[in-house]
Amino acid sequence: MPVRLRWSGRADGGVASYRLQQSTNGRAYQAIILPSVTATTLTRLLNPDSNYRFRVQALDTAGNLSAWAYGPVFTVAAQQENNRAVAYGGAWTREATSGAYGGYARYASAGGATATFRFTGRNVAWIAPKGTRGGKAEVYVDGTYAATVNLYSTTELPRRVVFARSWGSTASHTLRVRVVGVYGRRVGVDAFVVLHMDPVLVGAGDIADCATVGDEATARLLDRIAGTVYTVGDHAYFDGTAEQFANCYDPYWGRHKARTRPTPGNHDYHTAGAAGYFGYFGANAGDPSKGYYAYSRGAWRIYALNSNCSQIGGCHAGSPQEQWLRTDLAANPRKCVLAYLHHPRFSSRYNYPSVQPLLQALYEYGADVALAGHEHHYERLKPLTPSGVVDYTRGIRQFVVGTGGRDFFPLRTIHPASETRNNHTFGVLKLTLHPRSYTWQFVPVAGKTYTDSGVSNCH
Repeated sequence: MPVRLRWSGRADGGVASYRLQQSTNGRAYQAIILPSVTATTLTRLLNPDSNYRFRVQALDTAGNLSAWAYGPVFTVAAQQENNRAVAYGGAWTREATSGAYGGYARYASAGGATATFRFTGRNVAWIAPKGTRGGKAEVYVDGTYAATVNLYSTTELPRRVVFARSWGSTASHTLRVRVVGVYGRRVGVDAFVVLHMDPVLVGAGDIADCATVGDEATARLLDRIAGTVYTVGDHAYFDGTAEQFANCYDPYWGRHKARTRPTPGNHDYHTAGAAGYFGYFGANAGDPSKGYYAYSRGAWRIYALNSNCSQIGGCHAGSPQEQWLRTDLAANPRKCVLAYLHHPRFSSRYNYPSVQPLLQALYEYGADVALAGHEHHYERLKPLTPSGVVDYTRGIRQFVVGTGGRDFFPLRTIHPASETRNNHTFGVLKLTLHPRSYTWQFVPVAGKTYTDSGVSNCH
């Protein structure tokens, strides 16, 4: 798929040159040769079924080299002709085709036959064979005529990009191919290739206190990380009042209020019914009588749970929240599932058995990740069953991210499944959600060096 890259830089004396590098599927960055040292755009042909990330560095006329600037991670995915996202109208035949993505392509010769592809992405390409029998087809994008494509060639050319379209952001679109009937000619569909930005979740818990400044530093991290902001409770110390939200939380983390999907903590409930919390976040916090909700990002189903069990009728098996969770999991089957809540099931400070029934439901439906706060440190644990047994096949990987800026707690007994932990670095945990996997990165505030990162497949 052809992808057009753009970048820019500024310096007092001007930019003397740029360096551009590419990482594929998380591997080491490789240098890209630019058409000129000051070029600021490049069209790059990318192979499907891979993740990509680019970074750029600038050298000014005084010889100063900038830090690397990183673009987002994105995926190029090929949907073969037999994918259920492609709907055919009219007479199409499926034939073995040399060089096709899956070894087959679909062909139609009758005028009016259609192939309609519905997708979510920011770039799309129609892949088709060209050759001596190639005919013509009209292409419509979102119902509007876009082009007429001629698939004739004097030589047989498999797997050609015959039409491409791009947009400024990821959204849902429809691409329709309509055959223009010409005797003896036919139109083929090999695949459709889509580029989409993998969604990002970034956040922390235990955040703002007017008497401390840690939340100011973590908010500056959010300023430069795109995506959905999650919070894992205890937003405005000490009591989550409307005044504390307005004066302590809003000036810094409030810059990202519109893209925040929160979950409440025990300090939020110091104000009756967590009225300050629900009043501040409004509809983004869900029903005030529940405080739990679900949403989707890309291929992932995400659950914001309420671990303040006594406030909502319990978290036990059969409780309203546990039954709702099971119902939604059954109604929305996904390969990749993430949940976040305030109290961690396990940590190297305290464990919270009260949330085990929620983790049990998630575990039974194949959930992958659980995020929590409450304990004021960062920690990553091995994949675990809800009872705490290491399970690399179906276990839920748990993170504690109580590092939003308030303060730190001392650790107690190190949990046997703890893989890394830190209780002296504020920061946020960023997760990039790929269609079948995820990467994590703990991003520390300025001046700190502790970090943690990795990648894992979904179950």
